[in-house]
This record gives sequence, structure tokens and C-alpha cells, in this order.
Amino acid sequence: VGRWDGARWSWSLQLGAPELDARTRFAFDAHRGRIVALQPGPAMVEVHEWDGAQWWSLPAATGPTTRTEPAFAFDPTADRCVLYGGTAGGSALGDCWGWDGSTWTLLSGNATPGPRSGAALAFAQTLGGLMLYGGDASTTTWRLAGASWHAVATAHAPAPRARALLVQDPLGMLLCG
Repeated sequence: VGRWDGARWSWSLQLGAPELDARTRFAFDAHRGRIVALQPGPAMVEVHEWDGAQWWSLPAATGPTTRTEPAFAFDPTADRCVLYGGTAGGSALGDCWGWDGSTWTLLSGNATPGPRSGAALAFAQTLGGLMLYGGDASTTTWRLAGASWHAVATAHAPAPRARALLVQDPLGMLLCG
């Protein structure tokens, strides 16, 4: 594990650390103070968490089926990590799940953004919800507030993007990729 203190990197071998790769998605659960790592498993997605000292692999009895390229971010208003879409068996998915640290919950709201893989997802404090953009050939923007999705009308939408990153900055949202 590499740790950055603002000036330098330090490295340590962590016993029990999962083998994470480019398919892994990360979110910081600010409510519980843990980094949540999500990766495809044999049948379901696998959840691993880092508390700053050790890794935890958290089995779940139910949850989202295994997939690649889901959107994944922490929602501080609901104190949960949210997974949206991804690809399984060559098809894009349009399901939405919440992870509270022990249980997956299928979030079924009103209209949804529809199947998409490689979308960008991040919390926007000024908009009070998670913002989802792009994925596959989509140029639409959606906001998740609670369990309800709302299409967001935008001007000057960027070209279709997959595997982009979306983060909040002091002026709004920054889309890269």
C-alpha cells in the first residue's frame, strides 16, 4: 500500500490485502472513515475496505451481480456508497445499489438513467446529490437524490465519454477523460 503525506510516498506490505487491479472502483466512506474497494467476483461484486491500518473483506449474502466498469461513489446525504450500472456478459446494466458497510440495498427510484457502462459518478454538494454523466455513448446528466433519479437539463454537454472521472471542485463539477 502506498501512502502520500503531502510531501512523499511511503510503501508497506499489507498482509491480507486483496489483489486490486484496473477493474477496481474506489470510494471514501466519510461516515465510517474507510476506503471502499469494489471489484468483480465470481458471481457477485466483492467489497474490500481499508480503515487506514488493515484491509477487511466483507462478504454479503445478497447484492449486485459481478460486473466491470460500474459507476461508484459515496453519497454523504444517505451515508452510503452507490453503484450504478456496469457491464456483465457484454451487456450494459441499469441497476443501482447502495452499500452501507454491511448490506447491499437495491435502489429502485422513479425513471432511471438506463443501462450504461463506464459512467462517471460523484457527489455535488451544491446540488445535494450524486451526479452521473456519460457512459458508453451517453451525453446525459442525472442526479440521484435519496432513491430518486432526476434528469438534469444541461447546456453545452460534452461529447460522449466512457471511463471519465467526475469530481466536485469549488466552482461545480469537473469532468475529465
